[in-house]
Amino acid sequence: MFSRKSVTTAVARVPRRVGPACIALAAIVLAIAPPSSASEITKGDIMIKREVVAAGIVGAPHLANAGDGSGRLFIVDQAGLIRIVKKGVLLPRPFLDLRDRIVAVNPGFDERGVLGLAFHPDYVHNGRFFVRYSAPREGAPGEPCFGTARGCHEEILAEFHVSPDPDVADQSGTILFRVDKPQFNHNSGTVTFGPDGMLYFTLGDGGGANDGLADTPPSHGPIGNAQNINAFLGKVLRIDVDGPPQAPLAYAIPADNPFVGADGLDEIYAYGLRNPFRFAFDDGPGGDGRLVLADVGQNLFEEVDIIHKGGNYGWVIREGLSCFDPFNPNTPPATCSATGPLGEPLLDPIVDYSHAEGGISVIGGYVYRGSRSPSLVGRYVFGDFSSSFSTPGGRLYFLDGSDAAGFAIKEFTIGRNDAPYGLFLKGFGQGEDRELYALGSIALAPTGNTGRVERLVEVINPALDIRPGTCPNRLNRASLGVLPVAVLGTGHFDVSEVDPSTLTLTRALPMHAFGGPLDGAQANGGAGTGSTATGHTVATLNSETNLFCMDLSFEGLLGEQTAQHVHGPATRAEEAPVLFGVPGPGSFTGFCRTVTDAQEAIILAGLAYVNVHSTRNPGGEIRGQLVPAAVRPLRVHVEDAGTPSSGGLCGCSEGSDVADGIPDLILKFDLQEVIGTLGLEVAGSGGSQVLTVSGHRRPDADPSVTRFEFGLEASQEVPANTSLGGGSCTVTLDQSTGDVSVGCTYQGLSGNAIAAHIHAPAQPGVNAPVIVPLSAIGGASGTVTGGGTLTPALVQAMLDGLAYVNVHTQLHPGGEIRGQIVGGEAFGADDCAEVIRRRPVR
Repeated sequence: MFSRKSVTTAVARVPRRVGPACIALAAIVLAIAPPSSASEITKGDIMIKREVVAAGIVGAPHLANAGDGSGRLFIVDQAGLIRIVKKGVLLPRPFLDLRDRIVAVNPGFDERGVLGLAFHPDYVHNGRFFVRYSAPREGAPGEPCFGTARGCHEEILAEFHVSPDPDVADQSGTILFRVDKPQFNHNSGTVTFGPDGMLYFTLGDGGGANDGLADTPPSHGPIGNAQNINAFLGKVLRIDVDGPPQAPLAYAIPADNPFVGADGLDEIYAYGLRNPFRFAFDDGPGGDGRLVLADVGQNLFEEVDIIHKGGNYGWVIREGLSCFDPFNPNTPPATCSATGPLGEPLLDPIVDYSHAEGGISVIGGYVYRGSRSPSLVGRYVFGDFSSSFSTPGGRLYFLDGSDAAGFAIKEFTIGRNDAPYGLFLKGFGQGEDRELYALGSIALAPTGNTGRVERLVEVINPALDIRPGTCPNRLNRASLGVLPVAVLGTGHFDVSEVDPSTLTLTRALPMHAFGGPLDGAQANGGAGTGSTATGHTVATLNSETNLFCMDLSFEGLLGEQTAQHVHGPATRAEEAPVLFGVPGPGSFTGFCRTVTDAQEAIILAGLAYVNVHSTRNPGGEIRGQLVPAAVRPLRVHVEDAGTPSSGGLCGCSEGSDVADGIPDLILKFDLQEVIGTLGLEVAGSGGSQVLTVSGHRRPDADPSVTRFEFGLEASQEVPANTSLGGGSCTVTLDQSTGDVSVGCTYQGLSGNAIAAHIHAPAQPGVNAPVIVPLSAIGGASGTVTGGGTLTPALVQAMLDGLAYVNVHTQLHPGGEIRGQIVGGEAFGADDCAEVIRRRPVR
């Protein structure tokens, strides 16, 4: 196979040299100041959730689809495999196994391996697909890679075909293109077809640092690779794999490539790039076909570019929008050249950001063109690998703005508690339906089995207006009657899809409310004491500060009170040691203390209880479990109550009570119940309080599939247990085919998960046999994935709420946490209220 190595070695022939190294580049034209400073990254207004699709892989830099109508996802596992997710199941047999052809990846860190995959646009008929991977080579003395621990390698683009089995490829392949790499890093890896039918792929500048210019001698040639139009490295390349090959090449050259018939390599489409790791075309419905590319920076800046044919994107003259000095890479020069070695203008990125602001390696994604996240349509979704190489801290971003107004980088809110991503972000992928997937891993290197594929889906929330038509929303304890709350529909949220039976009003995070009655029947581990005394507890817990506050009232003890405590962990049928004491004897208000993280976890799990001890019953005469508090509406009806406020969360905006033509839900709550149950007068709850209405859409709100979202809890097990573990699941059911897929995350188990299943048929409180085995990946925290095909009877059982997911551990072989498969996609909306406090009696 002809490799054209005469023009792809590290020191390439440059007929149009303009002088030595970067100094010559900077002197081509009058030096200018850089265009602008790096972007600030702020929190955007789009909330997303992460639906686990596959886990237990090594680490995936890319995911692709075949475009053949199968809905399969093809995961590029960097350590050597391409694997398939089919109907929710990660198939055990790989689609393609390249482990005997790739380099031995370094267990500490590596950028080599299997890096990219593209299916031919006519794959359904010709079965062709193309793979980028790193293969070992011997190297030669004088090369930077020679004699190093990783050794030398070459980057390869190869063509493969599917076998008669659609889930397995023919393992033989044909190498179309190969290029020697002087260092192990900056391999890029994306390969994809453009809207023009041509095959595009990228290569980094060769690796190391400073495009080799600070080495002695310069290891990438006198002007580096990225600015050298006679080197493949640091470029976007474009070839034709359908036309007759142009000997001695294994492919054809598109006639309109910018350097055809001129000095420069014919394959080059754009240049001046450092490590253009990921790029994609905006070629979905409504897209403009543009190529959006994320170029990984060096020490200071990351950038996103719109790639134009023949464009020079500035490296190694600039890093992002800032000037770059390869001999002093941590200090951008005040001025630098505005042109490349040919006198061509350097093209600016559409955005850049600093490492201090947004992370150390930009990971390119896609312009979203799917259907499940309407607020994202037309926006570029991307992210960053992490803030360091030591801790998994990837971040997820999107671009807001336009060509005319400019673009701003916004960070997604991940769930209602805005949880961190918590993984090294290694890539993105796109399904046939244009939905997007984030690919991450806990491991820095392509080792282990912590790699995970997660679908990113917008959480579509309504707006909320407490006491519509008033602002501020004052709640007077002295007032009786109802509290009206409006769940305001929007262009993306149809209140007719809401299941009214799931609606509750609670304290908004990070505040939690707890409470419940005390009586003799609950005492003594549920065996009872026969006491007729009664009481009531109201408590709040701030999960950010760990501040716990409580009011306790009781009367009618049959013995003389001796002590009172909070105990845990225990279910209602168990007893537990003291967590901490509370004031006494007698009732009290205004007690607050900072609890430990362990105590907080017990309280949040609903496994704490208040115990009042007496001389009659030293172990406790009356007792009450501290259960999470929520208030359900008395009535729900539909009307057009107003327009979502344009102000901040606790702000007001004029016209919010004006009808907007979109139906809303009006919820009527008992005012006294809201104030009392949610602890709005408990110490630590002063000032304006944020309340949340949460609920679920109907599972069948999407006519094509039925989606369920639900939690996993120890309290749902039969019998219940005191595990502090928990989790959440998404189950997708195709009623027409019976195909069901499951994606769950769990945490805090007593030990490693040993199994997980779907069980049916059974209502809550009843056990049932296994109907679908699932895969549990991880230890005490991890994921559950998998799926299967149900019979019509089991499809109906699941639709009737008679199926559940169960996660088993060694300590709880019958199941440690469980969740009934009920409830559609969850939503929540917040608004503020201020309680007018009772005046003390004089």
